Amino acid sequence: MSGRKVAKRACDGCKIRKIKCTEVSPCEGCIAAGIACTFVRHPQTRGPRRLRKSTLQEIAQTQQQWADTGLAAAAVAPQDGGPTASLESALYV
Repeated sequence: MSGRKVAKRACDGCKIRKIKCTEVSPCEGCIAAGIACTFVRHPQTRGPRRLRKSTLQEIAQTQQQWADTGLAAAAVAPQDGGPTASLESALYV
């Protein structure tokens, strides 16, 4: 592995400018740009924490339909088009 440090959190200026931050106040990017180096902004969460209730119901309903029509085995077994081809063909029958 390289000795490169992976930044856990970029300063506000580096985050907005989308550049690498050295995480030391003031960082090299802020010094070069001549701006204040601050860590005020909170990191945003990425995506939903868990599946929505409607999504869970839709998944269960689809799986039940596959089980009723016998498509569950067809969706699991790969075909010539790869693993996603069988899933797509099962969904759009």
